[in-house]
Amino acid sequence: MPPARQAVVDGVASSLGTGFVFTSHDIPADLLDTAYALLAEFFALPTADKARFRAPESHGQTGYTGLLCRDRRG
Repeated sequence: MPPARQAVVDGVASSLGTGFVFTSHDIPADLLDTAYALLAEFFALPTADKARFRAPESHGQTGYTGLLCRDRRG
C-alpha cells in the first residue's frame, strides 16, 4: 500500500479508537494548533485543578471526567 494511503488508513483506525473520525473540515491549521496547545496546557495541570471543571450531573457528557477505570472483577 502506498505510504499516503497507509497514513489515511492508520489515521482512520486511530480515530475509531477515540470515537471521532473527521473526513474533512475547514478549520484553519493555526486554530487547531491553538486548540491543541490549550488542551496540552489544561491536561498538564495538577489533578485537583482539573477536577474543578468536573460536572457530576452530566454523567461524563461534559466537563472534566478524570481517569475512567473499568471494574475488572468480572
